Amino acid sequence: MSLRENFSERDGSELRDNPSEKNPVASTPGASETIDSNSAELTPPGPIGHVEHGSPSDAKANNLPAVELDFQTLCPRSVRLDRLIGAVVVLVVSTILLCSTAPLLFLLDMPMWGKALIVLSWLVVGGGFGWLAYFHPKWQFDRTRWAIGSDGFHIHRGIVWRHQVAVPAARVQHVDVSQGPFERMFQLGKLVIHTAGTENASIEVPNLEHATALRLRDELIKQKEMVGAEQ
Repeated sequence: MSLRENFSERDGSELRDNPSEKNPVASTPGASETIDSNSAELTPPGPIGHVEHGSPSDAKANNLPAVELDFQTLCPRSVRLDRLIGAVVVLVVSTILLCSTAPLLFLLDMPMWGKALIVLSWLVVGGGFGWLAYFHPKWQFDRTRWAIGSDGFHIHRGIVWRHQVAVPAARVQHVDVSQGPFERMFQLGKLVIHTAGTENASIEVPNLEHATALRLRDELIKQKEMVGAEQ
């Protein structure tokens, strides 16, 4: 037997007698636990639940205050005021139409169907103005909302075309409250907010209760002074 074969046979017998030497990592105490723990750390986490941006749970998790504006309606008495003004306008327009068309019925020589057409036109125009004067104030009341928050004044209005206007407190120049003769009868007032800039330089909010208009004026002036003090 050669020297190389003798060494090979001896090494094989030692490996059979000590199987731990085949895998020295397995013979080390705690090696299997270390490998298992490392593999557990490398295991990808399960799916995370989706949270929409700006959702209540997201705001609550980040301790963000939920900004909600308490929108208010105009004074309900404004519907009666606008209907009264509309009735006056309809009366004036109807009188003008009557005075301009009545002479045609007597001075012009026209057939009866022509005179009937003039009378029908007068009734259609007068009735249309009367219908609009009665229903338009209620539509305007239902579709106008205002709110005042910590950042300024907000108003949403418009029947066909909706307008959402926000007036930051930093842009407020001065605030007025005015009353006309009809508004004094119904204890209403109009809030006028004058702002800096050319677009929407003044925001008018009519048909407010007079006490409410005064309170809004004082609140907006206070916000303007606070913003000026911070700057």
